[in-house]
Amino acid sequence: MVSLRLDNNRYIAFNQDYGCLCMANEKGFKIYNTNPFTQTYSRDLTDRNKNGLYIAEMLYRCNILAITGNKNDRKGKWAKNVLIIWDDRQMREIAKLTFSSNIIGVRLLREIIVVILEYKLCIYRLKDIILLETLNTAKNPSGLCCLSNIDKNIIIAYLSPIKGRVNIHIFEKNASENVHEELPYINFKTDLSIYAHDNPIACINLSNDGKLLVTASTKGTIIRLFNTFDGSILNEFRRGTKNAKILSLNISNDNNWLCLTSNRNTVHVFSIYKRARPPRKVDIISKGKNISSHVMLNYEKESKNKKSSIKCLLPCHPYLNSDWSFSSYKIPGKKISSICAFVSDQNCIIVICSNGLIYKLRFNEHIGGEMLKISSHSFD
Repeated sequence: MVSLRLDNNRYIAFNQDYGCLCMANEKGFKIYNTNPFTQTYSRDLTDRNKNGLYIAEMLYRCNILAITGNKNDRKGKWAKNVLIIWDDRQMREIAKLTFSSNIIGVRLLREIIVVILEYKLCIYRLKDIILLETLNTAKNPSGLCCLSNIDKNIIIAYLSPIKGRVNIHIFEKNASENVHEELPYINFKTDLSIYAHDNPIACINLSNDGKLLVTASTKGTIIRLFNTFDGSILNEFRRGTKNAKILSLNISNDNNWLCLTSNRNTVHVFSIYKRARPPRKVDIISKGKNISSHVMLNYEKESKNKKSSIKCLLPCHPYLNSDWSFSSYKIPGKKISSICAFVSDQNCIIVICSNGLIYKLRFNEHIGGEMLKISSHSFD
């Protein structure tokens, strides 16, 4: 789940499978399909709320949304510190949560809802809004947090209070769903703290199957890929040599490709093919215990990404051993924020820009190079 604040202060976010976009605006919310890009639905809430919406998040493609109003005074149910669970079929709120500070972001799965505050996450069971757990984080003004659902596990990746670390929190879903049980049917299973970067974390995301975690730091030159169940590092990618802010990261459904956007108006695609390299030392904290391990990866294919041309002249250093992007695209304009995701068409991604433009791009999986712009659109 990836979101962006547009230049006109409208909020846009992908749903859980990246097949839809939800926009919070000055009247209510709108829903768009990502492929082909088209508006499919609109709800005007001005008869209930004159200030518009600040956040709107979809639950897949159903009638349930999580919304917050755009009032700054923290008074009334449409303030930024109040979360409303909205049933659009019944045209009414079905739950309301009020917090002492403004809500930074919201993440939804069918089982849980995660409310992102500046220094913590509040995790609720969705069907009856029971608080399951509160997790402390580093200062999180960007609302970094991502969820995934795999088999009987719910995976949450979020900022650790320790600089450069990402925590993985896993819940196990029990077979029983009796609402009269004293204990919630979602139980804590395990957690993991991964030392991902030396600098503070700037962007994270999980693969759709929850098996992979991708991270970037505030430096923005190196992107790292981790196994979410043991914290081992699987691959490392180099965006460039100059610092940049990574705005979004996304992994394709088949876990073969990674795309990202940066504040340098660039879009990059990397190939996630395994390749041979020396073992890397991985520092993992699992259940509060330090574990140092060497991870040797058995690679099946050569990476399609470009390598540094000077690697053969120097000892094998992580800087030189990381993969460069396989394909890229330069967004026209100046200082444009953007987010990206893979769409259902083969080798295609959609890029949402803060100026309201939407690009559909295609990359050649055999030769890479510059991506081809297939189409462009704009929000109303």
